[in-house]
Amino acid sequence: MSSHSKESRDDIGGNKAGVNVRRRLFLTSLGVAAISVGVGYVLGSVSKPLEVGREILTTTVTKTATQTIEHTRPAEVVTETITTAIPTTVTQTIERSATVTSTSTVMSTATVTTTATAPRLRGSVAIVKSSSSADGTASALNLIRNDIAEIVKGRRKFLIKPNFVTAYNSLATTPLKTVEPVLDFIYSRFNVSEVVIAETPAVGTLDEALRNYGYTALRQKYSGVEFLDLDEYDQEMLILKDVYGNEFEVYVSKILLDRSFVKISPCRAKTHDTVVVTLSIKNMVMGGIKNAYRRRMHSDYLAINYNIAKLAVHLMPDIGVVDGVVAMEGNGPISGYPKNWGVVFASTNPVNLDSVVAYAMGFNPGDVGYLYFLSKWGYGEIDMSRVDIVGESIESVKTTFKPHYSYGQQLSWKQSLDKAGSLD
Repeated sequence: MSSHSKESRDDIGGNKAGVNVRRRLFLTSLGVAAISVGVGYVLGSVSKPLEVGREILTTTVTKTATQTIEHTRPAEVVTETITTAIPTTVTQTIERSATVTSTSTVMSTATVTTTATAPRLRGSVAIVKSSSSADGTASALNLIRNDIAEIVKGRRKFLIKPNFVTAYNSLATTPLKTVEPVLDFIYSRFNVSEVVIAETPAVGTLDEALRNYGYTALRQKYSGVEFLDLDEYDQEMLILKDVYGNEFEVYVSKILLDRSFVKISPCRAKTHDTVVVTLSIKNMVMGGIKNAYRRRMHSDYLAINYNIAKLAVHLMPDIGVVDGVVAMEGNGPISGYPKNWGVVFASTNPVNLDSVVAYAMGFNPGDVGYLYFLSKWGYGEIDMSRVDIVGESIESVKTTFKPHYSYGQQLSWKQSLDKAGSLD
């Protein structure tokens, strides 16, 4: 086992390895972005940023100090500018502690409410026609090399999360020839200190998948590559509220929450049995949940889409690659059959990426519930006219995938949403 075992690595956020940290996460879906955070503040000029999610934008915050710790003085109102990581069109309530420093000596406890309007998120989607997964992936990454450099920003650790939904069906998994050019790209362009290939198959074991799909050879070909079973890494418990207001717990691998890693999600384009398509976002989100807890995401079609979107706010990949050279149509994600498509997609905006791929597969991105929610929350676009494309045009690669036989039922999340009204 790699150095990322529970016994050998301190966890993210300063807690000792093996300790589960309880984080209360309450996300609601619609409305203007707003966050209530319990924060320890020092009044005066405030040092930034305060990070709450994935995308960073600037907002104006008014806070009212209600009590003092070191000295007693009247409450005062302070207006400041901070940096937060909230989307633009979502209302979120998150209970979490944070510390913001300043030059003042008066400590206060405050509640911060922010309202933000962010600019349209960037993230070109590269489209490359190719009969080779290796060549297509290399070309797609090269087309967005400047976007990738901006995302990496000096980070030296990389986490690659392929899709091994099963250890026994190569068509259902990310091809080795898709991952190798990702490794070539990062090793040739960045000062890499660590590369972790992390996954937990739903069927079979990681060791079986690595052997069956040829991934074990990567250790000889690339120095410093480690393999990590996400189910065996330190877990963090998230308490989520479902669409009906009920709380439930899921455990996710802490390494996926560690922002010192650049997270890359290479996957095969596939149809799915509950959410229409499984692409870069679902690969990272569902693969990051401890196997024993994945069923809790699946109570109905609305719930799984909503829950994937909520977790994606925290587990969103930095870079996505979708290999459609040989894709899967029909009864995916395991029992479908091959579709020779001959195209590879890549982007640093996974919502844009997965929306483009879904559209090119012949589906309406707005019918994919988790993409619908994430676009409403400001994380990307499902409107193809608002996505910047480099390489081939979308229409030149657009085709028609045969959906899963339950496709009609999967779309019932829309009717359920209409009945549920505004989600909290």
